[in-house]
Amino acid sequence: MTSSWPRPLLLAAAFTGLGLWALLSLSCGGSEPAASGSPTASATTGPPITPGNLPLASSNGVIAFSSSRDGNLEIYVMDADGSNPRRLTNDDAADRLPTWSPDGDLIAWSRNRDIYVMAWDGSSQTKLAEEAGFPAWSPDGSLIAFVSQNDIYAIDMDGSNVLNLTNDPNSFDLDPAWSPAP
Repeated sequence: MTSSWPRPLLLAAAFTGLGLWALLSLSCGGSEPAASGSPTASATTGPPITPGNLPLASSNGVIAFSSSRDGNLEIYVMDADGSNPRRLTNDDAADRLPTWSPDGDLIAWSRNRDIYVMAWDGSSQTKLAEEAGFPAWSPDGSLIAFVSQNDIYAIDMDGSNVLNLTNDPNSFDLDPAWSPAP
């Protein structure tokens, strides 16, 4: 028996930071993902959204996300209603995992196997750490935690004071996340 709708391969939900939940369904058969979060939300065309490129909103409501809509993975921002998408990166590398600084002024992201930081408008792109991924801002915005060589590290915003936080050769440590500021 065949159904008239594609069966979902992956269903993911995430809190958007705007006080809304986003529900994403990735389906087989080349169908576009469905997105919901408010009564006015609409799905946009482009490649499927995966947990690694889930959209994240800044405190001012601008959403950062990764997309290959122009050929390869790049970092984009758009308004909270899905309008005004703007590409911030433009290179041959895979740019993914954007995350906003607590004040909404900066975006950290992974480019291939390095961590970069840029202004919210795409200017001042600076490499912060090499052979690293999964950036996570500290609540005060002074540090970024990241993964490198199976360990969790933290680094100052100027690229100094790299500290290995989980130095265990028998473990594979991923996905650093800071607790919220008190």
